[in-house]
Amino acid sequence: MDKKALKAGFSLQYSTKPNDRILTIGNTITFLGFVCIVLSAINLHRGNSLGAFLFFLAVIASDFLDGFSARYIETKWPGYGVSKVGEILDPLRDKGIIVVLFFLNIWMAVAVVFFESIEIVAAARVRKKAGKHLIAVESKAITAVQFVLVGVFFFLPKDSFEEMLFACLIAVASLLRFFAYLRLLYK
Repeated sequence: MDKKALKAGFSLQYSTKPNDRILTIGNTITFLGFVCIVLSAINLHRGNSLGAFLFFLAVIASDFLDGFSARYIETKWPGYGVSKVGEILDPLRDKGIIVVLFFLNIWMAVAVVFFESIEIVAAARVRKKAGKHLIAVESKAITAVQFVLVGVFFFLPKDSFEEMLFACLIAVASLLRFFAYLRLLYK
């Protein structure tokens, strides 16, 4: 592990430069996560909260498995695991699950998309500055909390105080992730 990166608040995900491959196991898993997002949204639109939630769980599984498999393969067969396309697709899939929130609460979804967009820009600037794919340590924890909040959101009654509270918490989590990267950018 790069001690300077860790001291600066970064979590080093891998030490090699990503390859130009498009068809990798990690990218395939990420793509399946996108399919599950669409299926979750369709189920929400049809009023099937349980089906939507199950596909949402598949999205979370794809989030864990794509990165794990890419890093594992990269250690065993360098140049075949981590890809530039994956660096783009993974965060887009993570943010894509927020799209299903448009079916639940449009204003909250707009707020989250706004905060997530500025977080993506900040993260890209940090990675450019570092010259490696680095992630703010707290970013992973914030994403996990956000996924849990979105999962609970599926089962809340519409137009309730709890729905508004969870909407605010999800948006605040996005804002916190932005500040985590902003801190690293100007450190």
